[in-house]
Amino acid sequence: PKYVETDKEKISETLAAFEEAAGEIMFLINGHMSDFDKIMTVHDYMVEHYAYDCDFYDRVVNNEVSEDEYEPYTMLIMLNKTGVCQGYALAFSYMMDKLGIDCAFVSSAEINHAWNLVKLDGNWYHVDVTKDDPDDFAQVHHSYELLSSNRMEKTHPGFDLGDLVADSTLYDD
Repeated sequence: PKYVETDKEKISETLAAFEEAAGEIMFLINGHMSDFDKIMTVHDYMVEHYAYDCDFYDRVVNNEVSEDEYEPYTMLIMLNKTGVCQGYALAFSYMMDKLGIDCAFVSSAEINHAWNLVKLDGNWYHVDVTKDDPDDFAQVHHSYELLSSNRMEKTHPGFDLGDLVADSTLYDD
């Protein structure tokens, strides 16, 4: 294992802040919501409140970021409210876990990108929160939410789901 932080007090403070940030999202969830509604709520919260960090991404592409800087940065998107695709995917996965919804991390080396698979009503679907981040008019998009692998491959080539299958086209259009 590789530890970025070893100070127990600092770790406790960070974990408390992390849980507080997760609580902001959990506050929007109620027991009467369907899993579909929970997925949409988390997705929409993230794209409304988090921002993609283009400068950091550029530094990553230009090999100006060390692994010691990259890993903690991506894990703390919920605190910083800014990050890159890996941070979005890890935060979404963390929230799905808190909600008891099966979720998996997906990546493609071909396009240097990460996103998620989420299980809804017995079927797996792709969810790319990063790509749905708002445009200049701060409109939430749902273009990359709950897609089949066939649909996702058109814009996200080069991923391998292993044994998982995302073949339902229910939400593709």
